[in-house]
Amino acid sequence: MDTTHTHEFIEDEAFIQLFSKRPETIKPGLDRIRPAWKKLGMDRYPQFNILVAGTNGKGSTAGFLWHLFAAHGIKAGLFTSPHLCLFAERFRCTHHPIEQAELKQSLYALKTELGKELYAELSFFEVSTLLALRVFNEQACTVNILEVGLGGRLDSTNIVKPAISIVCSIDLDHTEWLGSELTSICKEKLGICREDVPLFWGERFTKEKNLSTTLEEHQRKLGMPVFTREQHFGLDQASQKVWSELGLRTEALLPTWVSESSEVIQHNFALAYGAYQFIKNQTNLLGNTTDLDPSASFSSPHLPWPPSLVGRFQKLKIDLKENDSLSITLDVCHNPAAAKQFVASYHKSGMLGKIPGLVSILGDKDVTEILEILGEVLSPIYFFEIESERGKLDQRTESYVRSLFSIQKNLRSCWELVRREHPNKNYAICGSFLAVADALRLFSAYPKHGQFSAELNGYWN
Repeated sequence: MDTTHTHEFIEDEAFIQLFSKRPETIKPGLDRIRPAWKKLGMDRYPQFNILVAGTNGKGSTAGFLWHLFAAHGIKAGLFTSPHLCLFAERFRCTHHPIEQAELKQSLYALKTELGKELYAELSFFEVSTLLALRVFNEQACTVNILEVGLGGRLDSTNIVKPAISIVCSIDLDHTEWLGSELTSICKEKLGICREDVPLFWGERFTKEKNLSTTLEEHQRKLGMPVFTREQHFGLDQASQKVWSELGLRTEALLPTWVSESSEVIQHNFALAYGAYQFIKNQTNLLGNTTDLDPSASFSSPHLPWPPSLVGRFQKLKIDLKENDSLSITLDVCHNPAAAKQFVASYHKSGMLGKIPGLVSILGDKDVTEILEILGEVLSPIYFFEIESERGKLDQRTESYVRSLFSIQKNLRSCWELVRREHPNKNYAICGSFLAVADALRLFSAYPKHGQFSAELNGYWN
């Protein structure tokens, strides 16, 4: 069993059993979750659901949109994956922190209503999806934002009928399930679309990737309105503003930390802003409210901060002694596209030369390519292992890594070695979500009870 993230729940048999479902082979499809969803009566839930799919960017886009709802006082649910340190990170409700005890109670009720046989058939992610929908319904959320886990068409989140569909980006990942061609991956992602339901399309290189035909075919088949980057919403880098032409043209300054982040993060914010403006102008969800100032709302210590925004080129300041500190950049660059984003963010930040990098990548990823990309800005690279079944490298990949890099058993030993051999002021810890989670725990940088807010200045220096 993958126990990396179960330490907070080790005393609860219910969560131990749930996590024991994780090593199972991925089984895409809705055949198992559909009868469970109906038995629980979830087909009658009235929420306004938003599905967010994409190879990269879906966590930050969903988090941005959720935060904008929170700033409006809207009770919104946010379901994202994976989590960093706490399972409860996956379930967020604006203005109501969801604690372990509440999740445990909801999980017990869900298992009881489903019965042993039906529950046993469900995968870890299917149970998590149903748990999220149940919790959000119990909290009377007005809107649910669900990050799609794998692909789209066959992902368990696709059991809901979305009022809005969002696709952030299309790139190669999970090719064993989604296909090795961008067009096949695109078709899977577009599987979250519905007839006449608006689609927000965030991919910036549609024509270059030959995705235009696939997108147009879905649009004709479903008759859905499609709102695209640079045509209906977008980013003006010169003025550091996002804009929307969905209804009256509106503009807003980027929040400070977003303006200092990578261009990709900025475009994800523009995508969320475009969807928000559409919902505000074309639905009754937000009522007769005035426009927000996102720059101010993202600085408020009183508004909830989505965990899905943590670990995106995040600067962590570590105090050593009086007037002395060092900086660690954390990033969940877990596939080649995300690694390229990390390199772009590095150059944009104004950092010069290369810095030591502590890297861990799961064995089912393209480890070789990711390391080659990260090598553009990280040197030397130290590879550390993760306590996870998915963390094991195959023999060929491990031989490659060992031939070029030092491999340490865990992050702590890796960090001690790097500090001895390279006593710099700047470092990077990146790769998998588990790597960033280990860093947050190692440096005691995870907030109490997992409740994030903008006042945690140590996260965004």
